[in-house]
Amino acid sequence: MSRSEFYNTIRPMFGGAMSQKQVDGTEALLAATDGLPITYRAYLMATAKHETASTMMPISEYGRGKGKPNYEKADKALGLNGALLKDFNLAMQPTIAAQILVRGCCEGWFTGKKLSDYLPDYVQARRVVNGLDKAALIAGYARSFEAAFVAASDHKLDAPPLSPKPVDASKAPQIVINPTEPRHPTPSLFGSVLALLIDWIKNLLKGNRNVG
Repeated sequence: MSRSEFYNTIRPMFGGAMSQKQVDGTEALLAATDGLPITYRAYLMATAKHETASTMMPISEYGRGKGKPNYEKADKALGLNGALLKDFNLAMQPTIAAQILVRGCCEGWFTGKKLSDYLPDYVQARRVVNGLDKAALIAGYARSFEAAFVAASDHKLDAPPLSPKPVDASKAPQIVINPTEPRHPTPSLFGSVLALLIDWIKNLLKGNRNVG
């Protein structure tokens, strides 16, 4: 994925520029959503943008989920071995908060509804977090993020250019034209190959005569 193309596409949603913290939060979400379908990634990015007031960094409500049951689910799902239950502030770390958002929305932690129940309907997908509150607004963000993922996937400039492998002239097949045959100043490849085939057949016939 082309990071430059992705950020060029989403930057207008953030007023034309993004701070380092916004980029850091976005990168945490990109990592947490890696491997998911584009519609899932786009909607999760859109939800994060809305719930964090465009900071893309955890805030109390976004990072911590809704109540102790979600802490318990998150702690177990993320393999934190009780650390989250001892210190709820761990949910304020971008990488952990991103994983809580992704697992919570995909597995129905928050409302009992999962993204798979609604996507690709971006409006109805809001039900996995909070009914239809601001559903149309967040759906618009999701469509913009989807466009960014598509553009980043199609863009190839970040990939290193492919260089052709050098050809060893000493190993190239040599085409020999019978000097007794009439030659054109610029023989075609097909004509050269045909001449080579004729010479090979002649030599084969001579060999058969000698054997006989």
